[in-house]
Amino acid sequence: MGKIFISYRSSDVPYGACLIDTALTAHFGEGQVFRDARSLTPGDDFDPDIMRAVRESTVLLVVIGEGWTGTQSDGSRLLDRPHDFIRREIVEAFEHDVRVVPVLMGAERLKPADLPDELRPLAARQDVRVRWRESHLDVAALVASLTELVPEVAVRDIERPRVTWHAEKVGAVFNDRVDIAGDFNVN
Repeated sequence: MGKIFISYRSSDVPYGACLIDTALTAHFGEGQVFRDARSLTPGDDFDPDIMRAVRESTVLLVVIGEGWTGTQSDGSRLLDRPHDFIRREIVEAFEHDVRVVPVLMGAERLKPADLPDELRPLAARQDVRVRWRESHLDVAALVASLTELVPEVAVRDIERPRVTWHAEKVGAVFNDRVDIAGDFNVN
């Protein structure tokens, strides 16, 4: 156990899922993060392999953009279909006590009335927001949160430089960034 599963609708924000996957695999290692397009190999039996990966995970991140419900031209929604993969992944996670974290990417907070009955608990889960203009900060914060939340996910065993610094002053905050003046040493 100890894996992170990334659930996303490919017609919604697949680049958001890729961005998160890239950051998480860089930090935790490829074996600890599951995203179907990267984790499955040609010839894998998609359906059972996906559901097994959900069950073997500690956390399921649900990447939600404005098109996450999968609204079709006739007004129907993919999410309302019992065999919709996104719906099935989330239900599987709920049934196996996998922590489910909504990751909002340009989407509003979920409302229970907008979800099928079996997905309504998703609206009560604390969400994480990844803003387009500040995605580098938000994804880094998500990685830090998951590092604390899921300590059993081993950090990739690579050499990382340690950065230490002694700041003489902290400057003004501009665009959610802090300008720091001081001596920086990379060990």
